[in-house]
Amino acid sequence: MLRRAPTAITLTAEDIAAYEDSRLARLARLAHASRENTAASEASAAGRQQNQSRAGGADPSDELRPLPGEKARVVRVGEGRTRTERIMG
Repeated sequence: MLRRAPTAITLTAEDIAAYEDSRLARLARLAHASRENTAASEASAAGRQQNQSRAGGADPSDELRPLPGEKARVVRVGEGRTRTERIMG
């Protein structure tokens, strides 16, 4: 096997400053996006509450949710087969 010389990497103060600037800009964008998402979700939650109060307090998707005392069931394709049948094929 042929050997080759190791690759030398040099970092200058300018490289580090550019990285730190881009990192701070990225963090600022993420923080700004997070604040916008939080504000938007709060606004949509307030809108839903207003819609529920106007519509008599009934959420149309409530019928899809299990009642508090019920256990949610997941319907699976091979529900009638036993564990051994599923494993053995």
